[in-house]
Amino acid sequence: ADRENGQNAYKQNSENLEILYKLLEKFTRKKTKIAFNVPVSMVNYLREGSVYGATQTSGERGAAEKETGPNWTHQLLKLPEGTSMSISYERQPPTMTLLRDVKSFLRGNLYLALMDTTEVSLVNLVRSRMPEGNQLTAIIYIEDDFTRLIFMRGQELIHVSSIIHESATSPDILEVICRKLIYEQDEANMPEISSILIAGRGNRLNAKDFFSERFYGISVDYLASNKMGRFPSNDRECETFSEFAVPIALAWKLLQPKNPSFIPMNLLPQELRDQQEVLKLSYHGYVLLAITGMVAFMLTWQILKIRSDLSSTQLKNTQLELQIKNNQSTVDKVLTLDNQSARLTKNLILAYSLSRGHDEFL
Repeated sequence: ADRENGQNAYKQNSENLEILYKLLEKFTRKKTKIAFNVPVSMVNYLREGSVYGATQTSGERGAAEKETGPNWTHQLLKLPEGTSMSISYERQPPTMTLLRDVKSFLRGNLYLALMDTTEVSLVNLVRSRMPEGNQLTAIIYIEDDFTRLIFMRGQELIHVSSIIHESATSPDILEVICRKLIYEQDEANMPEISSILIAGRGNRLNAKDFFSERFYGISVDYLASNKMGRFPSNDRECETFSEFAVPIALAWKLLQPKNPSFIPMNLLPQELRDQQEVLKLSYHGYVLLAITGMVAFMLTWQILKIRSDLSSTQLKNTQLELQIKNNQSTVDKVLTLDNQSARLTKNLILAYSLSRGHDEFL
C-alpha cells in the first residue's frame, strides 16, 4: 500500500510539474519574476497580547502548536497598540518545490521573487482600497477544502481565525462560516462589524446574498480594488476579481514592492534568494574585490610597459640590422683595401730587402 501511495504521489507531482511547465514556458522567454503564496493549510497565526481586551484562547494556541511541523519556521508581524502576531508556516511548501523543478527546464529564466501568505495578500488588497479609520472589517476567504476569517480594524490586521475544515461543496458551508464568524467576534470581544468582504469561491456559492440576509445592516460585498483603472467595472467583474484576489494581490506587490499599502513581508528563504543572485558580497568581499582589481591593474600596467620596452628594443635592433646591412658594402671595400695595403706593404718589404743586398754587391 505504501508503495502504491508513493507511486500515486510521484505521478501527481509529475502531472503538476508538466502543467506548470506548459503554463510558464511561453512567459519565460526572458528573465521573469514570479510570486506565489503559502497554502492556507500550511500557515498558522498565533496572536500575542490582546485585541479589544481578549487574548487568544488556549484551545486556539494548542491547535496552532499541534499543526506545526519540523520544517516550519516563524515570522513576527507587528500589530497596532504594541501587540504582535506570530506567523508559523512551512519553509518549503510544495509550490516552491514545483517551481524550483520547473525552473531547471526554463533555462534559468524563472526568478522566484516573492512568497507571501494568502491572508496577508488579502489584507494588502483591503489596505489599498480602504481609507484610515477604526471600522471593523471581516474578510471571508473560501477555498475548495478550507475557509479562513480575517479581521481588520481600519487598515490594520488584528486577528486571523483558525482554519474551517469544511468543503465548499458542503450544503452547510455558509452556515458553518456564519457561526464561526459570530463565535470569533464574541470570543475576541470585538465591536460590531462594519463590513464583510468575500474572496475565493464565495461568488460560486452566492455568498453575498446569504451573508447580506444574515447580517442585516452590514455592508457585504465581494473583495475588489478600485485602483485597477477600469477593472472591475461591473458586478460580474467584481465577482471574478474576488475569486482571483490572491494572485492579483501577489502580482501587484511584486510590481510595487514599496507600495505603502502593502505589508513589507517576504517569506522566501534567504538562502534561495542568495542562490538566485549573480553575485552577493559582504563588506570584506568588496574590499578584497577592490584590492584584486588594483593588483590586476598594476600587473596589466607592468605587462604593457614591458611589452612597450620590448617593442622599442626590437625596433632599435631592426634599425641597427638595416644600418649594418647598408654599410656592409663599405665594410667590404675597406677590407679589400686593407688586404691590398697589406700586400703592398709585403711587396715593399721584399723589394727593400732585395735592394739592400744589391747595393752591397756593387
